[in-house]
Amino acid sequence: MIAGAGYNVLLPRYFEATGDQRARYGEIKSKFPVWLEAIETITGDQQARFAVVGFSLGGALALALAARDRRIKAVVDFFGFLPPGLERASLPPTLILHGDADRVVPVISAAGPGASFAAPYAYSAWGC
Repeated sequence: MIAGAGYNVLLPRYFEATGDQRARYGEIKSKFPVWLEAIETITGDQQARFAVVGFSLGGALALALAARDRRIKAVVDFFGFLPPGLERASLPPTLILHGDADRVVPVISAAGPGASFAAPYAYSAWGC
């Protein structure tokens, strides 16, 4: 549906930037900038409208990228977390989907306590 609306949709595979097979909780903060840079390299200097879809850590990267790059016009975040410092970010239309039984990323981390987005925003948490 998003591509059909004229967006170039990114579903990044960011581990190639570090050679990791999975995210290790203790390393996320140090590797986050490397993964974010890898995604920014994909978009390069293209002038297209982008939408970014991310799962878990990819959802956090999608939100972080959208806060930095105005070409990102939509975000879909599945089970991700809101990176620190983005609680009041100006984001494009954003859909966050998260289960309240997630043992890896608590549902409170999905939108962050007191988050207030300026864009059209939908948040849904469901029991699993």
